Amino acid sequence: MTPVGAEHVWRFGPRYAWPGRLIAKLVLWHQRWRQRRRLAELDDHLLKDIGKTRKEAADEAGKPFWRP
Repeated sequence: MTPVGAEHVWRFGPRYAWPGRLIAKLVLWHQRWRQRRRLAELDDHLLKDIGKTRKEAADEAGKPFWRP
């Protein structure tokens, strides 16, 4: 089986590592989008449980997915 992790980058150089980095970035962006959408849907009781106000949740949910 062909190595997929850091060994792959070491063996073939960083020029071939970009597809993995791109996929990782896309996964991260999708996770942010999904989490922020779900945060916006929480009611005040659940927001209180996680220590957030409605304003804080709205501010976070309003961020674009590419912004941490």
